[in-house]
Amino acid sequence: MNPYNHPITLQDVARAAGKSAATVSRALRNHPAISAATRHRIQRIASQMGYHPHPMLSVLMTRLRHRHPAYQETIACLCSARGLGPVRAMIDEFLIGANDEARRLGYSIDVYWMDTPDFSAKAMLHAWRAHRVRGAFLWNVRPDAPLDLPWDEFAWVVSGGITHAPDFHRVSNEIFQIVKLAIKESLKRGYRRPGLAMSTSGGERVGFRWVGAFLANVMRYGISLDMDSVFQGELTRKNFIAWQERFQADVILSLDDMPKQWIQDMGQDVPSQTGFLHLAANLSEIGAAGVAQDFREGGRAIIRALDGELRRNDFGIPSTPLTITVPGSWKEGATVRPPPCAAVPRRRTAMESIGREPRRAGT
Repeated sequence: MNPYNHPITLQDVARAAGKSAATVSRALRNHPAISAATRHRIQRIASQMGYHPHPMLSVLMTRLRHRHPAYQETIACLCSARGLGPVRAMIDEFLIGANDEARRLGYSIDVYWMDTPDFSAKAMLHAWRAHRVRGAFLWNVRPDAPLDLPWDEFAWVVSGGITHAPDFHRVSNEIFQIVKLAIKESLKRGYRRPGLAMSTSGGERVGFRWVGAFLANVMRYGISLDMDSVFQGELTRKNFIAWQERFQADVILSLDDMPKQWIQDMGQDVPSQTGFLHLAANLSEIGAAGVAQDFREGGRAIIRALDGELRRNDFGIPSTPLTITVPGSWKEGATVRPPPCAAVPRRRTAMESIGREPRRAGT
């Protein structure tokens, strides 16, 4: 019951707790500079008093903090960096975006690489607690590494193919939009029989969302549905050629550059006979046409999502995991036919521009 004749304010909680308003504000935001015991005590007092922050004031304070952000705290990143070339380029782009957004909001990021010889989850957690880390994001954690972490202790956001973690809030590329754009552009260029070449293990890591998006968009554009249009198994030269000889796709969609070479090994010309579209074309090492995924924006989005969780004091496994998706954009390349040239509109004459018919000869 509220004994006051006005809504409970931060100053009321501060007087009841015997602390300054600044300390109470930090405690209610779970700021690591305040000890856990003091945070819990102040939060309990605020709850008993029925204190609720004013929503408009909270928005104003957030804007003021972001206008001249000072260092707030450290965010941890746990990721896998298996492979070089395109995989490492993807990670680098992601971390550039994440670091840019973290600096803008006043955070720093500590990155922990799972596939280094000296990686230890126990040592990592010790460092997190020593640095008062409250939030972390998991990115592209390898599927053969079961994770046993204190999920309830931290705020989490995940991205990439992760199969050994609970369902957390997620940032993902907009797979349906990426495949839709790829099929739309292939139809524009005269291709009529698309095929999806992706290893089954790779599709499983992301819950077969690529396969689902491909089949849904095939139906959406009125293309005859054939389940054999989706490659199944491990994506090797032998398996791909056997599948292509059977299905005879006239345009291949893939996340790997190699199918383009295998198409040519079969004696099919790229792009006149068979087109090739890369579904992460900005990572293609052969300059393939396709859809470029915005990994930097994905990095920025994951920091914004984690920042929101920290400000709301949301820790542990969410009851309703949400997904933020980042769309891709078309990238031209020499592995597909050029789009048909648009007709050049006839320029209007001066007489037509003012609404008068031009005089015909002999009148």
